[in-house]
Parts: sequence; structure tokens; C-alpha cells
Amino acid sequence: MSPLRQDLPAPHSPFIGRDRDITDLGHLIDTARMVTLTGAGGIGKTSMAVRLAELERDRFADGAVFVDLSTATTGAHALHLVANRLGVAENQANSLDEAVPLVLRSREVLLVLDTCERVVAPMARLCRLLLSTCPRLRLLVTSREPLRIPGENIWRVPPLSLPTTESQPPVLDAAWLSDPAALRTTVREAMRYEAVRLFADRARRARPGFSVTAENIAPIVRICQILDGVPLAVELAAARVRVLSIEQVLERLDDRFTLLNSADKGLPERQRTMRAVVEWSHALLSEPEKTLLRRLSLFVNWSLDVAEELFSGEFGDGDELLELHGSLLDKSLIVLEAEVEGVAHYRMLDTIRVYAAERLEASGEAEAYCRRTLEYGMDLVESLAAFMAEPLPWETRLQVLNRVEVNRGNIRSFLAWAVEHGMTVEGLRICVGLRSYWAVRDRHAEGAAFVASLLAAAPDGLPSALRARSLVLHGELTLGLKGAEAAKDAIEEGLRLSTRIGDEAVRAEALGSLAVVSLRLSRIDEGRGQAAECLEITRRTGNRMLELYALGTLASLADAAGDREGAEREFAAALKIAEEMGDAWHAARCHTGLGLLATHRNAFESAQEHLNTALSLFTRLRAHFDTAYCLAGLGRLAEARGESAEAWEYLSEGVRRSVASGQRLAMARSMENLARFAAAEGLTDRMVLLGAQAEALRQELGVPSRTGGMLHEFAEARLGAAASAAWRRARSMPLEEALAAALPAPVNDGVRSLTRREHQVAELAAVGLSNREIAVRLVISQATVARHVANIFAKLGISARGELAARISSGGNGFSG
Repeated sequence: MSPLRQDLPAPHSPFIGRDRDITDLGHLIDTARMVTLTGAGGIGKTSMAVRLAELERDRFADGAVFVDLSTATTGAHALHLVANRLGVAENQANSLDEAVPLVLRSREVLLVLDTCERVVAPMARLCRLLLSTCPRLRLLVTSREPLRIPGENIWRVPPLSLPTTESQPPVLDAAWLSDPAALRTTVREAMRYEAVRLFADRARRARPGFSVTAENIAPIVRICQILDGVPLAVELAAARVRVLSIEQVLERLDDRFTLLNSADKGLPERQRTMRAVVEWSHALLSEPEKTLLRRLSLFVNWSLDVAEELFSGEFGDGDELLELHGSLLDKSLIVLEAEVEGVAHYRMLDTIRVYAAERLEASGEAEAYCRRTLEYGMDLVESLAAFMAEPLPWETRLQVLNRVEVNRGNIRSFLAWAVEHGMTVEGLRICVGLRSYWAVRDRHAEGAAFVASLLAAAPDGLPSALRARSLVLHGELTLGLKGAEAAKDAIEEGLRLSTRIGDEAVRAEALGSLAVVSLRLSRIDEGRGQAAECLEITRRTGNRMLELYALGTLASLADAAGDREGAEREFAAALKIAEEMGDAWHAARCHTGLGLLATHRNAFESAQEHLNTALSLFTRLRAHFDTAYCLAGLGRLAEARGESAEAWEYLSEGVRRSVASGQRLAMARSMENLARFAAAEGLTDRMVLLGAQAEALRQELGVPSRTGGMLHEFAEARLGAAASAAWRRARSMPLEEALAAALPAPVNDGVRSLTRREHQVAELAAVGLSNREIAVRLVISQATVARHVANIFAKLGISARGELAARISSGGNGFSG
């Protein structure tokens, strides 16, 4: 027998990443006779197949043969391409579909059939024949959809790994890139991810001397995120570094199909532009699939239930939408993202979604379907908000918050469309319905941006009650971002308008918010009057949620006035309502207030109990801002007990959580708390770093500090004439760099962050021992056990002992005394 052709395609550039995938695929090839790599265009199916063939061919006596089927348009053409690569010629005795199996029957070979999506049916027939007649053959197939034959093992090629972030901006603009609360990723951390490494490598090849730095890493990460880690898209973007800065590449991704193209004549035509890649897949769809795809482009993610609610009756019988979803999934135009509470959710890679949205616009359907989905979003948010206004088990409230979180991308898309097309009533109604979600989940910047844009675009005929409520909401959101002075005008305007139209519900909201403004501005008597009036309205109208908010504000005002007994009384009353309503967020805030008051009166065990409860609830809610405040309280408690190491740990984690919340005023306060403690501990360098950064943040916001003068005085006392220069240097540092120097590096690998004693407590708690039993076993007090449990929960990001048990039983966590 003559040897088979062994020339695999030569890669144009080094293969980056995919190490685990390649290893796992190598093991799969050992046991499976046919493996099909599927995935969207540009995802890297061909490069993975070539890489795998390079690594595996020496294990096959007859090596590996690669057949490019991208030019095949018919089954006969495809068979000729396979036969040609195998050196098979058709003759009178045998047709090609007989000759090809004859040549391979006794061969031990890895046959790679690349780009089969245009000839799925004929390649399925050929592969079925080869598997039945060639026992030593292994098949490696790439296709945008499976061949669906017995023995086929489908491997969906994922995007390259990416850094993730909770705080993605609603609108991509230069302001976000310069925002200190935006994504901050160290170069070392970011380079762990495959997409970032690929971008860096291809950018260096496009512009020798290019390097990834602390200044350009954030936009590089954002580019990779926008492109979903699709290798071809990342490579095409990186190639543009030859003529553009990283920031320019990022800005021009708004028009990605113009930006993402290549002049490399060595690439197949279908891979020279991202538009060609997507159009190649789109051309393979049926008309109903094309129609559904373009309508689904309105969603960042969706479930089948949502598609049925919006599009039922437009695609035949009830089962056709299910079948169409299955087909689009098989053809790699949509992906199964996750299951949320037992419901499957889908999404498109963003480049496919942009293309499908273009097709929707071209079809003339865009406005009608955008209006339909906007109204769907408004109905969803308002129904959830009304549901949350009633007494509920708190786990149910958490599920509602999580449902909104799952739909966050869709909601932002709906709101952006409302801004662009002047649908201000619908947009503002959505914003008002999101009030609790934005507050609990620290989305103040996102909410404030949308409310401001919609109010600016609103016509004079906007319903007065909606305008008033929106003004109050904008002030509330601004309060957390820029402070009381910046928030006051909008809330006062909302109060005047609600008073003029006689809307007591909105008037009560405005009074409650103004009371918090007055608290922040130290106008205690004024705040007490506003909160008391708010409370009177809520009790008269039966608004229990706003009643507990007013009581909590009155408690904080009493505390600020030195009336700690009154503060405890009001917090306890608010807590009672929060527990009746199942409102864990407000309950946790009350527990925090009660914990701080208990610390003041040296009731340390009571303080620990309240603060531990609050920390557990805030952790479950993923409320970074409130978690930071609670951790600061735990830090003060530890400091009052003389436990300096624990105080530093709590206060440091509070800084990290406040940074994660994106609220710059909260960041400044948490850094000042830690700076004050650093001063008390004689940690002058750290105090200067933290104090100077906090001062810089406050100056940006125009909010003066009560502790800044004290910190300056301490620096001068310790550093003398060098204090001013040290302070200026610290202020000029990037926030990330200053925090890295001031804080011990956070430990992210689970239980390795626990101390030896925390390990012991964790092991005993995980097997079901109570705090009292642990205290007896370890000969320590129950209060000490409670502190250790709170530390463990905070470090591991859990909130229940059952979760701790699950972490241990899953193995690999390193628990050992």
C-alpha cells in the first residue's frame, strides 16, 4: 500500500491556550471512533483539529490525513475532495464511495474532515460507512452542526477563557474607561486567561514592541469580553493594533464588522472578515430559523418560555419554537447558557447578535418588535416590583432578585432602546420598578445613568407622578455615588411636584430620602422631622415597606444625635416589620445598626450576634456596599476587643467590598476607616496611602471629609517635613496600585485563607456541632466561636453551615489541622 499524504495545514501563528481541551480530546480519541468539534464560526474548530492531529498522528501507524471541505457545495464534490487527499481515483470497477472505504479498510489512521457544515448529509453517509467498514480508523470532524449519526461524540468548542466582571457599563464610552470604579484587572491576573494571551500575542506580531501594561489591560480585557473570547474575532481586533491604539480599537467595536477584517490573502475568504464568518453560518439556515434568529437578537439571554410568550402563533404549532431552538443550537447560532431555577436560558455570541440585529433592521420589523419586547420588559419589572411589595418569605425575595439579575442584560438593552427612541414613559416605569434591585445589588451608577438620560429626553407631557417618582429615584441613586449635596436637588424637586399634585405615596418616598440626605449633611433635627412625616404618611396609607425604611432612618438620626436608646428602639421596630415582610436586606441593615450600638455599650456578644446575622444575609444577597459597611462594624468590634489582627482583616475586606460595589463615596469612607485604624496601629505608610486615596475620591465627588484633617495631622507628626510629598505621591498613584500596597493580598483559594483555629472551627461546624459544643471541644468561649464562624463565612463567601459541609465533602479544599 502506498503511504497516505501527511501534510497537515501549517499554522500561521502559535496555538494559544486550550491545553485542557486538547488533553481531554486526546483521551477521547483513544476511546471514541468519531469526534465532532462543533461551535460558532471563528471559535477555533479547525485550529483545534489541526493541533490535535499534530499531537496524535504519531500514535497512528498511518498518521493523520486532513481534508478541507470548505469549498464543497455538493456531496459529489465533497467525496472527490476526500478521495483526492487519500490518493483514490474512480475507476470502472469501483465508484468513489466504494473506493474510499477500500483504501482505508486496513489503515490505522486519524482522518480529519474539516468544515462539513455545507455538506452535512453526504458527510454523515460517508462517516457512517467508514465507521462500519474501517475498524482501525478514527474520525475527527469539524462542523458548525453535528452530523447526527450513531457513534458520533459531539464536543462543543467553547470560547477562550475570559476575565469576568459584575460591573459592566450600560453604555460603552470613554467615561467608563476613566471611571475609578470600572473594571480593574492586574496584568498578571489577566494574562492567566486565554483570550487575553491570544490578543497580546497577535498584537505583538502586528506591532513589534507592543506590551500589555497596567494602563492598557482594562481596555484589552473589555475588547476580549465584547468579542466573547471568539479566537478569530480577538485575532482580527489585535491585528488593528498595527494602526490604532488599544482605546481606539475598543471604541471602534461599535462598528465591529468594519473593524474586524484582514488583508491576509492566506486566509480562506470566509475567514477574512467577521461578517463573512457569520454570513457563512446564516446562509445555512431555513427561513423560519432566520426569522427567529433576528427576533431573538433583541435579547441578551432568554428562555423558551419568553420566546413562546412573545412569538407564539408566528411559527406554526406550539412545538415549532422548541424545534427551531434545537436547530439553532445544533448549528451553533445560539448557545445554552445556564439553567436558572430549573429553566434553560439561551444566548447568542455577541457578534452573531449584532449581525442578527442588522438583519432585523433590514427586515423592517425592528421597531414593532422592539416596542413589543420593551412592553414585555416593563410588564415583567412592574409585576415583580408589585410582588415584592407584599409580605414574602425572604428566600422568595432572593429568587426574585436573582430573576432580575438574570434579565439584567435584557433590561439594559430595553432601556437603551427606550432612551434612543424616546420611549421615556416605558423606560422610566422600568426604572422605578427596579428601585429595590438597584439598591440591594449596588447598581447605583447604572440606574442613575438611565434615569438621567430618560428624564432628559422626557417630553413636557410626562405624567407628573412618574416624573416626581423618577426624580426621587435619581436622587436616591446619586446619594450613594456622589453624596448628599448632589442628590438633594432632584429629591426636593420630586417632593415639590408630588406635593403639588397631591400624590402622598411619592411625597412619602421623597420625605424618606430627604431625611437620609439631612442625616448625611448633619442636619439632624430637619431629618427627624422629614422622617417622622414620612412615617405618618406610610402608617396612614399602609405602606409597610416604606414604614420600615422610615423607622430605620429615624434610628440612624437618633444615633447621630447621641440618643442610642431611641436608636435601638427604632431599629428594633424596623427589624420587626422587616421580618414580618420577609425583607432580608432591611433586616440585615437593622442588625448592623443594632450591632454597632451594642459595640458602643460594650455588649460584645450581642454585637457579634447581630453583625454575624447581618453579614450572613448580605453575603447571600450579594450586596457589596452593605457587606462593606457590616465588615467595618465587625472591624470596630474587633478593635474594641483589642483584637488588632482581626480588626485589620475585617476593615481590609470592607475596603475590597466597597470597591466591588462601585460606590466611590463608600470606597472613600471604608478607606478612611482603615486609615484611621492604621494610624492607631502606627502603620504610617499604609495610613498615608489609604487617606490620600480617600481624599482624592472625595475631591472628585465634592464631598468633604470629617477625618481628613486628623489623618494629615498624624502624617505630619510621624513624617515631619516629608509628609506633604508622601501624601502627594500617594494621591497620584492609581487606585489599584495604592490598594495593593496598602492591603495584604486577598487569598482566593478557599480554605487556604483560614487560620489554623478557623480550620478547626470549620471542621467541627461542618459536621453539625453547635457553637456551644465547639466552644467546649476547643476550650474557648462561644463568642470566640461566633467570631471565627463569621470570619469563615466571609472568607469563603458562604452564608450557611450546610454550604460549609458541602465545601468540605467536595474534596480538594485543603482542610487539615
